[in-house]
Amino acid sequence: MADLGRVAPRWAYASLAAASAHTAIANRGARLLALVASLVALAIQYELWSYVYGRRAAIGALDWPAMQTYLLVAFVANSLLAPSTEAMLLAAVREGNIAHLLVRPVDPMAAALASAVGAAGFELVAAIGGAILGAALVFDVVPPGGLAAAAFSASLALAFLVKFLLSYLTVVIALRTLHVQGLVWTRTAVFNLLSGALVPVAVMPEALRAVVEALPFRDVIATPIELFLGQRAGLDAALALGRQAAWVLALTALARWAWQRNVGRLEIQGG
Repeated sequence: MADLGRVAPRWAYASLAAASAHTAIANRGARLLALVASLVALAIQYELWSYVYGRRAAIGALDWPAMQTYLLVAFVANSLLAPSTEAMLLAAVREGNIAHLLVRPVDPMAAALASAVGAAGFELVAAIGGAILGAALVFDVVPPGGLAAAAFSASLALAFLVKFLLSYLTVVIALRTLHVQGLVWTRTAVFNLLSGALVPVAVMPEALRAVVEALPFRDVIATPIELFLGQRAGLDAALALGRQAAWVLALTALARWAWQRNVGRLEIQGG
């Protein structure tokens, strides 16, 4: 006779994603407060750029409506990976709890990705809600066409993976040090500058733009926005998506290599 009270076991990674989603919902107050802080930063950017555009009609290929769209879509794209996900992994390194992950019968990178995916749903819904509110009250948004919207959706999924892998690499590097906060600040500063989160890549100085084009950071923010605005279409859009996919593969290989190199040098803290 079947045991009707027994629940069939779920795939381990699905369970991790579900647990992360439940945690995000349970801690929604803190996460919504972080979202409000991001909206305040967005409002400051809006005011700064509105002042700049009050003195000129366009900057590069971006007129004022396109820049407003850029700011709002950048806000959504930047909300894809919750800072709390990276903070949780870094705290595990700092406090020594990373040892529990090492003895679990799961792949560490896949487990971290499952947790990030679980929290991403809540973060994305909240960010889109904030973006819709901003568009309704303040921003003059340029909507994408059908193909641009499809390309943007695919690009946003790849952007999430690129951002996750950059964050995961930060955690892996942290295995070698007792001082992780400085590492996080450095990674955040570099990401904000080189991804296009603060200044569009198209209006950067030529020398800096050359550096940006050689690194994966732009594929988290700038590439999805360019597809949203229709600045990349046809073959150019396909190449942009291919570049993102190539960075996902390259960063995955780099993260796995770095994990094997660094996990043996782990410095356990907190007892």
